[in-house]
Amino acid sequence: HFDDFTDPKSPLTEWFCWLQKRHLEKLQLSDYQKSLYCENYARSKGVKYEENFNEGAHKLTLSQMRDLEKKMTRQEIIFLRCKAMKKRWRIPKENQEFVDFLGTSRSSIVEEGNNRLPSSNSIPLYQRQYSSPLEALTCLVRESNSFLSPIIAVNFYISSLDLIIPNDECSTKSIPSIISVMAVSSEFKASNPLFSDKYDLPREYITMNFSVCGLVWNIGDNGAEDIELSRFRNGSFVGLAYMCDCDDSTVNDVVTLDFRTTLYPSQDPVQTFSVNLEFCNVALILNPLPLLSSLNVLLALFGLPFRPVTETTRNLARKMSNVVEDASETNDYITHIRTDIQIRINDVSVLFMIDREQIYRGVLDFSISEVGINCRTDGLSGKLSILPQTLELCAAQVSRHQPNLRDGILLWKLMPLKPILTIDGARIDAIAVPETESSEPIMKRLQIDTKIGAESFAFNASPSAVVALIGIANSLEVLRRSNNSDAEETV
Repeated sequence: HFDDFTDPKSPLTEWFCWLQKRHLEKLQLSDYQKSLYCENYARSKGVKYEENFNEGAHKLTLSQMRDLEKKMTRQEIIFLRCKAMKKRWRIPKENQEFVDFLGTSRSSIVEEGNNRLPSSNSIPLYQRQYSSPLEALTCLVRESNSFLSPIIAVNFYISSLDLIIPNDECSTKSIPSIISVMAVSSEFKASNPLFSDKYDLPREYITMNFSVCGLVWNIGDNGAEDIELSRFRNGSFVGLAYMCDCDDSTVNDVVTLDFRTTLYPSQDPVQTFSVNLEFCNVALILNPLPLLSSLNVLLALFGLPFRPVTETTRNLARKMSNVVEDASETNDYITHIRTDIQIRINDVSVLFMIDREQIYRGVLDFSISEVGINCRTDGLSGKLSILPQTLELCAAQVSRHQPNLRDGILLWKLMPLKPILTIDGARIDAIAVPETESSEPIMKRLQIDTKIGAESFAFNASPSAVVALIGIANSLEVLRRSNNSDAEETV
């Protein structure tokens, strides 16, 4: 993304393209130079190279050998050294590590034939036929000494953590807030799938577990006194997220994330990403001004500099792609990617304030008892399913609030009225299939079929429900006025 931060017509960008092209041209050796390197390396070890020609006429100094090595990758150097010493170096038959490597990589050794070294990007790691034991040993040494070869395990636990979202200095309507989480635990483990003890089964090589026991999103006291916001009876501002008082003793974690990456060993490895996310026992309050202020600050924090795509940018990208065209064409080791994402939302309520300055005037509780979101992709194909259970929008009234983190619980009771909105048996299905016939060889079109349905849909248009909905609409109107006022201040 070098061109994202510079002008495509600047001399610096042109120099970078020239340097990249020259670098790729230097990283090439002719067959004569490779044979010359093998001959001199074997001579330095006291071995006669079998393809020796004109004995003594092609001696290289140590500095000349190093100059040749600077033009080669580590894999090429190891391969040429093994080729030069293949009559001297022998692998013991009782070497169990070497036998296990051939088994886990599902590879074999055939009779020696063509010793041509393929490109470093086109060598598969699985189901490979090595021309000699030394070639297999080269791959074993290279992979066992890579930074991904050891097993990496990282575990941590945080009893409490506060994320402070400060004021936005560019806006007079900015409101500070604090996201407090409790009992945060995480486990991370990574290993090289090439050395797994599973031979024919998919191999997990990256696993991560993340859980949060408590979550509270409060409004900061400093900087929000001049803005009219709703308060609880104890004087604290109404926040954005609280924990619910759940009777189920088995519910412990508010957020649970399980991430796994598996790989099926083959010449074209199939890589699968599995994500399981659970979100439960949380009450979200649609407090307009604090929510808008926090989102603006977070977007400014995570925003990266970028330049809009223009025709000049496309020409530069096309120019840089032509420079590395030869290297990209040899990259045959591209894994086929699959994803399996499952999201579960249980016992989550979204509270709409009828009056944004007085929460005790009443709220509308949009309760989500259980929602399952499943997404599976295979290359460009995929399917997305959203299966919510009964969704209800009911009138409620806040009864109690415990502001502390460990007791950051918000309680409310439903009013003895009919639900304003009830949806049963809702289902959303989206299927994406790439078109087989396409005139463009690189870009493919996707055909997405979406189906939305529900078994029953009921809306209660009573006078009290209409008044409550009008109050919510008036509360959200402040978002539009706030955006207009910020735009005027910027001008």
